[in-house]
Amino acid sequence: MENPYIIVVGSSNLDFYSYVEKHPKIRETIEGKELITGFGGKGANQAVMMSNLGGKVEMITRVGDDIFGDQIKSNYESFGVLTSSLIKTEKTPTGIALVSVNSNGQNRIVIHSGANGRLCKEDVEKCEEKFKQAKAVVTQLETPVEAALSAMKLGRKYNAITILNPAPAYHDLPSELFQNSDIVCPNETEAEIITGQHIETIEDATNAGKIILEMGAKNVVVTLGSKGCVWVTSSFSRYVPTQVVKVVDSTGSGDAFVGSFTYSLAIGNPILESLQFAVKVATMSVTKKGTQMSFPKKSELDGLI
Repeated sequence: MENPYIIVVGSSNLDFYSYVEKHPKIRETIEGKELITGFGGKGANQAVMMSNLGGKVEMITRVGDDIFGDQIKSNYESFGVLTSSLIKTEKTPTGIALVSVNSNGQNRIVIHSGANGRLCKEDVEKCEEKFKQAKAVVTQLETPVEAALSAMKLGRKYNAITILNPAPAYHDLPSELFQNSDIVCPNETEAEIITGQHIETIEDATNAGKIILEMGAKNVVVTLGSKGCVWVTSSFSRYVPTQVVKVVDSTGSGDAFVGSFTYSLAIGNPILESLQFAVKVATMSVTKKGTQMSFPKKSELDGLI
């Protein structure tokens, strides 16, 4: 199957990246080596990744009534992401992310939600007709939980694959969110917050995945950065490793993973094959600076999918 129709419900941000030798300590001022701007938001990043691969991607999101909102819409269009469900929010700024990246490629991120915080279930429900043709529905938690839950319910109603990326995570998420998700995909930090279990090893991640299964999820995929990921079901678990590369910037690698994983599932590939593909795509993304600008195109992935 080519060009699957996929709906993403989530955030849109303008990102400011500062590249530094090291992250500052408390009360410390340091000088950045480079400052660049880009486009982000977990929902936006995942949508762009899927569009890069050939997906027909609909983005349900809110931006502010400012120049940044206009720039975000233009950026979506440049990647081929559909924007008929993008809502411009009056008297509200566009979401902003402040990202510092150290010499090891590790990041620290502060997000100001802006218009993202205004996305609501009514915004999602107005798009119900579009859910009828979706092969997959993806959401995260940089927008209100009620919008994410509405997306999962509509996806389930129309038999789409429903994928929840619970980022940022909360320890008291409603059980309905998990129950309406075919696959819940946190990273290790998010899995720790959701379950209250410390994660250092693959076994720790597997145990956390089992707890999330008990919350109602059908499948859990815990991503582990440079270690790969763990897929957990009620009957088995499977570890998927990754290769070692020189990390330039890890920002957005989790979104590259979720986006490529979702696309692979939407064209009919099994979960394990899709995870192996997503690990390779995410690994490629960390070898370049930035977020969306670091995501590989389909032409760079010949033979992988």
